[in-house]
Amino acid sequence: MKRRRGPGIRLIAFGLVLVFMLAFSGITGIAGEDQPPVAPTEEQEEVINEAADFLEDMDMEDMAENVRQWLEDDKIKVDPDMSANGSTTRTGNIRLRRNFVSPLPEDELAKFKRIADLAQLLLHEKTHAHQAPEGEALADGVSEGDWDASFDVMSECIGPDALEVEAYYKQIRAFLLWAEKVDEEPIPEGLSEEDQTAAQTLKDAKKAWLVAQAARWAVILKRHNFEKATENEDIEYLADRFAEIDGNSELTDAEKLQQKIDILNDLIDNLFEDGSFYDWAREEYEAKRGEEEATDAMPAVPGSPDVLTIEFPGGGGHIIIEGLPENLDVGLSEMLTVSIYDFMVPPEPDPGYAIVSPVYEIVWNSLVPIPFDITFEMEGIGGHSLRIGAFAMSRTDINHDWEFLPTEVVSEEGTSYVSASSDAGTMFAVMSPVMSFIDMPGDHWAFEATARLDSKDILDGGVILMPGMEVPRELFVMYLVKALGLELIEEPIPFTDVPPESPYYTYISTAYHNELTTGVEPDRFGLGEIIPREQSITFLIRAIGMEEEALSMGEDEMWGHIDSFFDIYTDCSEWAYPYLAQAKKLLLAEGYPDGTMKGKALLTHAEVITLIDRIITHVAYNGR
Repeated sequence: MKRRRGPGIRLIAFGLVLVFMLAFSGITGIAGEDQPPVAPTEEQEEVINEAADFLEDMDMEDMAENVRQWLEDDKIKVDPDMSANGSTTRTGNIRLRRNFVSPLPEDELAKFKRIADLAQLLLHEKTHAHQAPEGEALADGVSEGDWDASFDVMSECIGPDALEVEAYYKQIRAFLLWAEKVDEEPIPEGLSEEDQTAAQTLKDAKKAWLVAQAARWAVILKRHNFEKATENEDIEYLADRFAEIDGNSELTDAEKLQQKIDILNDLIDNLFEDGSFYDWAREEYEAKRGEEEATDAMPAVPGSPDVLTIEFPGGGGHIIIEGLPENLDVGLSEMLTVSIYDFMVPPEPDPGYAIVSPVYEIVWNSLVPIPFDITFEMEGIGGHSLRIGAFAMSRTDINHDWEFLPTEVVSEEGTSYVSASSDAGTMFAVMSPVMSFIDMPGDHWAFEATARLDSKDILDGGVILMPGMEVPRELFVMYLVKALGLELIEEPIPFTDVPPESPYYTYISTAYHNELTTGVEPDRFGLGEIIPREQSITFLIRAIGMEEEALSMGEDEMWGHIDSFFDIYTDCSEWAYPYLAQAKKLLLAEGYPDGTMKGKALLTHAEVITLIDRIITHVAYNGR
């Protein structure tokens, strides 16, 4: 891909490569080792139970009971490093982003929104839990192969993600049903006129917010293009159907609400019909699967110590099952049957990686995970950076179609034996990091974020990235404008230090006219000045449309987010407090391990890249 090199990151190297390595990014909290998902604390459990009570109040008693049972069964985890709002694993375990279970605000409307938001997230992930191939709770109509099928054809842009379509449709319908329920609730009798007015205002605000959320999530669904309506003339984007209803001035608000609910009821009832989402995804997936397969079987005896070895089709590796789990479940069959397919048209690798082996799909008739070891024999390919990836290990992770397994590489006489362990029936392949920047090695903490931005053509091209260099304001703005996909604007700006011939003029103009920047002074942008953390965070809060919420945050809530930073008085500007608090609330800025924020500290290139990557994910899931 052809890229334009900007003067802000040029380097004359004469054969000398400078490699800048950073150990931690204080902005995003995602550098270094990822923290594993953990069980909710007592306080977080209380928030989740509030969401269960809300679901019960909204006439979703079964769902409320499910949530309480998940807590009891330890199937809900809080993920400290999650970028998405939530995810569900192949085994039906649910992970929630930490800010969804943070302490609830005291304001009644704000508290209602937080609880409803968590309730819809639990509903979304509950749908995935009943789609999980090894979760022992498949919903009627869903088959074990749908998980990989939908994930694969969606990532290849040839078919819909039927599982996400179902989850979004049910989530959006819930918002509308809750709006209907709120509208039906009577105002308590015996209130003073003032209290009656306040109660009605609160009720109207709740309903309006719920209806707006349904529309917002329909737009996000379209942005993700899970429905793939452009590829099928029989399917129309839900967001477009909603917009048509909202544009009909002859309908009352109640009629609009009911029409939307009717549409979703019909869509959900027909998800499994011929030609609909599940059927479409299955057909596309089957067309990609190879015909070569290796199949073997062993007696399905729970807890059996027996060993089964199956060679890959055509050789080049194998899997070994050493013993069967005590909870083995193969239905009415007496045998555990395992097949390995040579996948003909494999899924794309994640940005920054190349698939360097055949892709093999492992399929079995077990309803529970089966632990096994997998080994690829790689002739002429070696290196410690080789890793085995497993496909589609969790739903709702926009950044990773593949999950890397702890991998061992042993080289003998020109052949590398690449081994890992898993218990998932999915696709596996050996991958190697690839990067156009020679100073961004595969083990750098910002490698994946850099790869994602590079694949989107956000970074300036070249072979030197300089991850440790400090970043000028104009380069940050260019990255931000590209990341948000804003239409470029080349209109006059009040900044006298940005000449029209500057390669950054158009990006600064675009940012200015989209109210992302006001400059360091009314007539000065600050061209060439290095951007400190607090300025970058201010840019980003504006970019995601959260400035008004940040500036209207109450003092108690604001200090609740930032008072823990030891340097909040000494190394952070007072004007930046609301922006830092909002970023902390959204998990976009969490500070350093030593308890500081370092708001006035200057940003490195790697930190900027990681922060921009986090914003892209936030916008993808929550809109702007």
